[in-house]
Amino acid sequence: MEQAISFLGRRSLEAFRIPIQELARYYRYVEDGSVKRVTRALEDINKKLDGIGAVNLTVMEEFEELDARWHFLKEQQADLLASLDDLDRAIKKIDRTCRFRLKEALSKVNESLSQVFPLLFEGGRGELAFTDDRDILASGVEYLIRLPGKGIRNLNLLSGGEKAMAAMALIFAIYFIKPSPFCLLDEVDAPLDEANTVKFNRLLRRISSKSQVIVITHNQKVMESADTLYGVTMEEKGVSKLVSVDLVERG
Repeated sequence: MEQAISFLGRRSLEAFRIPIQELARYYRYVEDGSVKRVTRALEDINKKLDGIGAVNLTVMEEFEELDARWHFLKEQQADLLASLDDLDRAIKKIDRTCRFRLKEALSKVNESLSQVFPLLFEGGRGELAFTDDRDILASGVEYLIRLPGKGIRNLNLLSGGEKAMAAMALIFAIYFIKPSPFCLLDEVDAPLDEANTVKFNRLLRRISSKSQVIVITHNQKVMESADTLYGVTMEEKGVSKLVSVDLVERG
């Protein structure tokens, strides 16, 4: 019995680097005095070790490489998350600024439109409004018009002349917010009848108080409101001549 236990002890040290007494804590076979049970325990441990496979001597190096890679990717992930947070804050700031600027621009246009629109329609009111006040960045803009003696209408419900006048009112309302030194108008009066041409001339005088106006037109009524006329005549066939006429008396 003692020889068998001694043999098992040597085998335990050689195969598992564990004293036989240490194995006995877990299997409790030596205390029972059964050599066969201890033998079966060692065989069981041996099978488990065989199931694990050969020991990879480079596993620590591989672990260190993977660990370094993991830390690198972790840092990259942290940088990306921080960048996403910065981008989200920037987008929210831009959205707030855009909402403020858009509301401010619409308010200025409506203020200017309240002065220009009555010049062309002898009263009435024009106004721009968001189609969706809850999300103005994704909203459209609607042009609401109230003609003298009529209810609020959409631009599509107006006649051709009224559409032209309403469009001019909006364009020049925007123009008057920040006038330029020159204003060039090319045949904008073409769709207007005689009554609307008189109103258009009234608007031209308003524009001329802030800018030098150049109008390309064939309308005599519009020409009458000009200070200087420039035209091309053909006194002889095939020979063109530039003519200028000053309509303002010089003192």
